[in-house]
Amino acid sequence: MVLRHHGYQAAVHTANCIKMVSGRLQMTETLLQKAAEEQGISEAIGDKVVNKAVTLLDNMATLVDSYRERLSVLLEEERGQRRKSWQHGLNALEDQQQQLLDAQQSATEALKETDNCLFIHKFMRIEHQLREVVTGTMPTMMPSQTPLNTKRLCDSLKIQEFRSEVSHLLASLHVLLNPLQLTFNLSTAHPSLTLSSDLRTIKYSSSKHSYGENLERFTSAPQILCTQGFSGGEHVWVVELGPNSMWSLGLCYKSIPRRGDHSRLGHNTVSWRLQWKNRKLTACHASSNVALAEMTIQPMRIEVALDYEDGTLVFHSTKGHRQHLHTFRATFREPVYPAFSIHSNTPESWITLQSGL
Repeated sequence: MVLRHHGYQAAVHTANCIKMVSGRLQMTETLLQKAAEEQGISEAIGDKVVNKAVTLLDNMATLVDSYRERLSVLLEEERGQRRKSWQHGLNALEDQQQQLLDAQQSATEALKETDNCLFIHKFMRIEHQLREVVTGTMPTMMPSQTPLNTKRLCDSLKIQEFRSEVSHLLASLHVLLNPLQLTFNLSTAHPSLTLSSDLRTIKYSSSKHSYGENLERFTSAPQILCTQGFSGGEHVWVVELGPNSMWSLGLCYKSIPRRGDHSRLGHNTVSWRLQWKNRKLTACHASSNVALAEMTIQPMRIEVALDYEDGTLVFHSTKGHRQHLHTFRATFREPVYPAFSIHSNTPESWITLQSGL
């Protein structure tokens, strides 16, 4: 009986061990599967970054090649003009040389004449020719070498456009390889805004959230700030916007009011905002609202570029054709924070912070 009892306990223990091993094996296999999936995602993201970087570099190379070809054509045209001008001056000298040689020869032949009557006759025939070469205007200098017309080259090459295009491509490459990982600050979120789990997307909610009391929270306007702020340097971030939505985006100091009419972005001296509302694009700072160029299509992807020391905040629409929207100029005296607001309550009313990938 004792032996049988010990055998039973051993069997139970073994079964329990098998069960535990099975559970651990399942957990290990799950972790391996997740690791493989994450590796695949990581490699896909890496490939995407590399492909985009290569595309940007290819675009740069194409741009430089096209300008090199254009420069070669323009330089050849410039050389042709200079050669033409030089040849014109050279021809004038050669014509003058021939006229002087002819006059010299005619005068020499006349002086050889010993008969006075014949000499006078020959002199009268060449008198006009001699007067022309002796008193006429003649070039006294070598043909001038016309300097290279660099201004015409710059204008024809559109150097400023070239610089702008190269700068944009370099900025895009910088953003791609050094993406800003901005996130929304839940502590500042208005109760009507819903945040995604990764804190990179906000949506308008018809029902208000009970986020709790917080001195940083906006309570009047449906606004939110990013956690990250900037007190210097150059920074670029990209924002995706829901179709048929109304929104505001820009910058503000942390000291912006959190309640009341003056807490709205642009309606105080501590914030700068671009707004799309009722199919109108406006810019506002210190309650000075400026209507911008009319747009038939809502901007869906906006690049925001901040140069803190230079005091510029530049907005570009980058969905499809790149289009400059507005530039704020200011003297920043405090750290600034990306700021956002949603003014529509449709299901498409959302804003997403892009990572630059």
